[in-house]
Amino acid sequence: MNKVLHKSQTVLPNNINSDKDMANCFNSFFCQKIINIHSGFQSSTLSQDTPLVEESCISMMDTFEPFTETDIRLLLRKSSNAFGAVDPMPTWLVKDCLGVLINPITNIVYESLSLGVFPRSMKTALVIPLITKKHYGL
Repeated sequence: MNKVLHKSQTVLPNNINSDKDMANCFNSFFCQKIINIHSGFQSSTLSQDTPLVEESCISMMDTFEPFTETDIRLLLRKSSNAFGAVDPMPTWLVKDCLGVLINPITNIVYESLSLGVFPRSMKTALVIPLITKKHYGL
């Protein structure tokens, strides 16, 4: 099948002895991919001064429909109970404590939309790649 699709045989590293080694190998592989992609750009296409990501938002939301604590309560109740390692509280606990938390949460959302600012402390994410097959794709 690889011959028909013109794919070469993937050679797996033989020095992977633990999950930590696998994660480090995975990290090195993708870091090298990024370096290769960046080095492939011509200097005229991308200069050192050109940001890879725009720092400001081009579109503006200068008006929005007012909302109530009831609106926020409904949104939170509909949301998934999934939560991550960087969340200060599990989602189910936030839902159970909505009576106490609804006012501050509503104020945070309202101020964020009114000012056009999302608090930097709430822009944190932890991404954990899930490898479904041992040594797959390395």
